Amino acid sequence: MDAPSPWHVRIVGHRGMGRWHEGSRYAENSIPAFLAALTTGADGIELDVHLAADDELIVHHDQRLGRASEVRQVDGTHLVCDLPSDELRRVPLKGELAATIPTLAEVVERVGPVLGEGELWVELKRQHHRARNDRLVERAVQTLADRPVWSRVVLRSFDEDMLVQARTLRDDARLHHLALARVEHAIQHGRRRGFEGIAIYHPLARPALCRQARRAGLTVTAGGDPPKGEVERLLRGAVAHGHIDHITADDVGHALAVRRDVEAASA
Repeated sequence: MDAPSPWHVRIVGHRGMGRWHEGSRYAENSIPAFLAALTTGADGIELDVHLAADDELIVHHDQRLGRASEVRQVDGTHLVCDLPSDELRRVPLKGELAATIPTLAEVVERVGPVLGEGELWVELKRQHHRARNDRLVERAVQTLADRPVWSRVVLRSFDEDMLVQARTLRDDARLHHLALARVEHAIQHGRRRGFEGIAIYHPLARPALCRQARRAGLTVTAGGDPPKGEVERLLRGAVAHGHIDHITADDVGHALAVRRDVEAASA
């Protein structure tokens, strides 16, 4: 009888090739970063969306310009929600390789043909003007649901109401709730709401808590941007206990190499 295969954890590129830091080759949440993550072998990519002033979805983590972009404001405005997408698309991002802020539609056009069996994780960000949350969800579903990638799209959010709205718009939407605290509460709600998964902030992704989520029928992601040593610890624990399905990683190449070594040692 063949020995069972080691538990396989899927590696998802966090904002492509990771959060921007001094010396980053790739800008976070940029098309070059997403393509590089998939070429490196990531099982999927994760990105963040905000609603621009003209109702176009733009791929950007922060509500404000400045941290990951080369400019802090455009026409005296620093909030991305108050700027139209045509102006945001010209904003250069920080990174060695030139890139500008993309729209979600642009990312899908460029990434879709090379996604293969990979997944596209889209975090629905709470808006600076909270009344715009519903519109962001509507636009996300409109942009994604009729495209070939839809079956591989996962909608994620810290805001449970935004996920519930996505489900009312498309009953086949794949939904993951993000949890930084009160994880047991999020697990109960995720089970009751019929969400597919939960992303637990990586320091909290302990075996007992993750197993509780899996018993509730949820897939488990160790989320955030764990440093390299933490990625190794999470992978070794996951292969040993079978309690984590996905890890979001900034250094995709390192995470894949560690996964390969851990699985080989457990075979």
